[in-house]
Formats: sequence, structure tokens, C-alpha cells
Amino acid sequence: MSEIQQNPEVNPDKIRKDVLDLQDKKRTLILSLQKDIDAIDSDILNEFCKIGEGTYELYSKGEDSLTTLKESFESIDRHKEARVAKEKKTVEISERYDEEIELLEKLLPKVEAEEKVEIKAEPEPASVPTENAGQAFCANCGTPYSPADDIFCASCGSKLQP
Repeated sequence: MSEIQQNPEVNPDKIRKDVLDLQDKKRTLILSLQKDIDAIDSDILNEFCKIGEGTYELYSKGEDSLTTLKESFESIDRHKEARVAKEKKTVEISERYDEEIELLEKLLPKVEAEEKVEIKAEPEPASVPTENAGQAFCANCGTPYSPADDIFCASCGSKLQP
């Protein structure tokens, strides 16, 4: 018995849900980091404005602007370092979640195939008349259906016999 068959928690619906949850979490984390990056960009822009205003003010007074504006330059450097760190974290999160999503997406066909093997292993008649005339059973999964109304199985999606 494979690991997938031994673990009842592993099924295609759970894997699909896990993939969607990971995609949502990835998107949320990256959006949060992007907001932080945008705030840092705004801080940098504000520092540049201060530099421009300060430089002009010092120029108009005839003072040396370079030494006086050193704090603004250092602040911009700190902001840029923080921005690079956030961008790096964004890439790391994206890569980590992409790997997890890829692993789950690779697992999904295996789980679906094993589910079908388990279903097919159970002997089910292709079409068994019941007390209710006009009802048949899906050849793939055994779910009852009405040949007059149904084209595909509501349970497994297989094409039904008319």
C-alpha cells in the first residue's frame, strides 16, 4: 500500500485546497512586502525633496551644503538597504511558495490516479436496474444516475452510457 493510500488525509480535494491556500498566503505576504517597499520608496522621495530644499536654502545663505546634508544622504542609504532587503525577502517567499505549490501540483495526479485505482478495484456493475426503472449506475464509480437526464457523472465526471 502506498503512502498516499495509507494517509486518508491526502486526497485531491485537500491538495487542491492546499495549493489555493498557499497561493493566497504567498500573494498576501508579497503584497505586504510590496506595501513596505512602496513606503520605503516614499521615504526616499521625501529625503530627496528635503535635500533639494535644504541645498537651495543653504545655497541662498551662501553656506556649504554638502556637509550639512550628510544626515539626509545617510538616511537615503539606510532606506535603500531596507528596500533591497524587502525585495530579497519577496523573491525568497515567492520561490519557497512556488516550490511547495509545485510539489503539491505534482502529487495531485498521483493521488487522483490512486483514487481511481481504488474505485475501480471495487466490483461495480456497469448498469444495474433498480426498483426505480430508468436509473443506472456509473461504470467508473457506481453512482446512480438517470440515463434520460444525465450525460456526465455528478460524482466522478465520467461520460455516462445513455
